[in-house]
Amino acid sequence: MLDSQANPIISTPKHTLIHIVRFNLIFLSTVRVSLLRRSLMSVLQTDREVPPLLVFETQHQIVDILCDYFGGKLSETIIRENFSTVLQVHNLLLLAHA
Repeated sequence: MLDSQANPIISTPKHTLIHIVRFNLIFLSTVRVSLLRRSLMSVLQTDREVPPLLVFETQHQIVDILCDYFGGKLSETIIRENFSTVLQVHNLLLLAHA
Protein backbone atom coordinates (compact mmCIF):
# COMPACT_ATOMS: atom_id res chain seq x y z
CA MET A 1 0.00 0.00 0.00
CA LEU A 2 1.32 3.42 -0.91
CA ASP A 3 1.71 6.06 1.77
CA SER A 4 -0.74 8.78 0.71
CA GLN A 5 0.44 10.92 3.63
CA ALA A 6 3.89 11.44 2.09
CA ASN A 7 4.81 15.02 1.24
CA PRO A 8 3.66 15.66 -2.36
CA ILE A 9 6.45 18.20 -2.96
CA ILE A 10 10.09 17.25 -2.48
CA SER A 11 12.75 19.88 -3.14
CA THR A 12 16.34 19.23 -4.10
CA PRO A 13 18.99 21.79 -5.08
CA LYS A 14 18.32 21.33 -8.81
CA HIS A 15 14.78 19.94 -9.06
CA THR A 16 11.43 19.89 -7.35
CA LEU A 17 9.55 16.58 -7.42
CA ILE A 18 5.76 16.84 -7.34
CA HIS A 19 3.57 13.76 -7.18
CA ILE A 20 0.00 12.61 -6.80
CA VAL A 21 -1.30 9.15 -5.88
CA ARG A 22 -4.35 7.85 -7.74
CA PHE A 23 -5.53 4.29 -8.40
CA ASN A 24 -2.69 3.16 -6.12
CA LEU A 25 -0.21 4.56 -8.68
CA ILE A 26 2.28 7.39 -8.24
CA PHE A 27 2.32 10.07 -10.95
CA LEU A 28 5.55 12.07 -10.63
CA SER A 29 6.60 15.35 -12.25
CA THR A 30 10.05 16.91 -12.12
CA VAL A 31 10.37 20.67 -12.26
CA ARG A 32 13.77 22.29 -12.69
CA VAL A 33 14.85 24.90 -10.15
CA SER A 34 16.86 27.88 -11.29
CA LEU A 35 20.12 28.01 -9.36
CA LEU A 36 20.31 31.78 -9.72
CA ARG A 37 16.77 32.81 -8.85
CA ARG A 38 15.67 29.62 -7.04
CA SER A 39 12.31 29.82 -8.82
CA LEU A 40 10.43 26.93 -10.39
CA MET A 41 11.23 26.38 -14.07
CA SER A 42 9.13 24.61 -16.67
CA VAL A 43 9.87 21.05 -17.71
CA LEU A 44 9.72 22.38 -21.27
CA GLN A 45 12.81 24.50 -20.49
CA THR A 46 11.18 27.90 -20.87
CA ASP A 47 12.11 30.86 -18.70
CA ARG A 48 8.67 31.36 -17.20
CA GLU A 49 7.83 30.26 -13.68
CA VAL A 50 5.52 27.31 -13.16
CA PRO A 51 3.24 27.42 -10.11
CA PRO A 52 3.14 24.09 -8.24
CA LEU A 53 -0.66 24.08 -8.35
CA LEU A 54 -0.51 24.09 -12.15
CA VAL A 55 1.64 20.95 -11.99
CA PHE A 56 -0.87 19.26 -9.67
CA GLU A 57 -3.78 20.28 -11.92
CA THR A 58 -1.99 18.99 -15.04
CA GLN A 59 -1.24 15.67 -13.33
CA HIS A 60 -4.90 15.27 -12.36
CA GLN A 61 -6.06 16.20 -15.88
CA ILE A 62 -3.76 13.59 -17.42
CA VAL A 63 -5.06 10.90 -15.07
CA ASP A 64 -8.70 11.93 -15.69
CA ILE A 65 -8.25 11.82 -19.48
CA LEU A 66 -6.50 8.45 -19.34
CA CYS A 67 -9.19 7.10 -17.04
CA ASP A 68 -11.92 8.22 -19.47
CA TYR A 69 -10.00 6.88 -22.46
CA PHE A 70 -9.42 3.45 -20.92
CA GLY A 71 -12.96 2.98 -19.61
CA GLY A 72 -12.70 4.22 -16.04
CA LYS A 73 -9.95 1.90 -14.91
CA LEU A 74 -6.27 2.68 -14.75
CA SER A 75 -3.52 0.29 -13.70
CA GLU A 76 0.16 -0.26 -14.20
CA THR A 77 -0.61 -2.94 -16.79
CA ILE A 78 -2.91 -0.66 -18.80
CA ILE A 79 -0.30 2.11 -18.79
CA ARG A 80 2.47 -0.30 -19.80
CA GLU A 81 0.47 -1.91 -22.63
CA ASN A 82 -0.68 1.47 -24.00
CA PHE A 83 2.45 3.50 -23.34
CA SER A 84 2.51 5.29 -26.71
CA THR A 85 -1.08 6.50 -26.17
CA VAL A 86 -0.26 7.60 -22.62
CA LEU A 87 2.79 9.50 -23.89
CA GLN A 88 0.78 11.22 -26.63
CA VAL A 89 -1.88 12.37 -24.15
CA HIS A 90 0.85 13.59 -21.80
CA ASN A 91 2.65 15.56 -24.54
CA LEU A 92 -0.55 17.10 -25.92
CA LEU A 93 -1.61 18.27 -22.48
CA LEU A 94 1.82 19.77 -21.75
CA LEU A 95 1.76 21.62 -25.07
CA ALA A 96 -1.70 22.97 -24.25
CA HIS A 97 -0.36 24.41 -20.97
CA ALA A 98 2.80 25.87 -22.54
